[in-house]
Amino acid sequence: MALNLDQLLDTSISDLADLPEFKQPPAGAHRCYFNLSAKEVGGEPALVMNFKVIETLELEVETDKPLEAGDEFDITSTLTNEFGQGLVKSVAAKACAAQGVDPETVTLGQSFEPFIGGEVIAFTGLRVDKKDKSKTPRHFVTLKDIVFDIDAFLAAQEGGEVEQVVEEVKEETVVETKPAPKLGLGLGLKLGAK
Repeated sequence: MALNLDQLLDTSISDLADLPEFKQPPAGAHRCYFNLSAKEVGGEPALVMNFKVIETLELEVETDKPLEAGDEFDITSTLTNEFGQGLVKSVAAKACAAQGVDPETVTLGQSFEPFIGGEVIAFTGLRVDKKDKSKTPRHFVTLKDIVFDIDAFLAAQEGGEVEQVVEEVKEETVVETKPAPKLGLGLGLKLGAK
């Protein structure tokens, strides 16, 4: 049923939806629900990894504000270039490793299917947008790493193996951002608490 202008103006303000707020995750580790979708970006196919925050586990910069439960952020990878394909391939390979399947024998959909709607740990970073200095915010969110098997990750943490994994994540990604007063991601006390 189409509303005319008078009916629309008689609608209660409280019946209208709130304006969705875009929240950019700070660099750090976030426990999230994971989902996927496909869309076109500029006429090109893209895969969108959606993360709905359960809690922020650790921040790279202590003074950053953690995300709140229910906040969402996306990582979009255009599949017509090697960077987008490379990110999707590396994330799919991690999903395959968590399942114990060979990435050469499953489809992209099969690699992600067991984790749709499930919990992951997303390690995010920020990359400066050098092309458009008028944009606000001026940073792109990057996915530095992702953990699909949280139980194994936490068990490795208890065994002291996580520091090595976190150091490898730090070394792999160069992030151009504002100077950080303290580089975090030690994943100390908060991750181990249940």
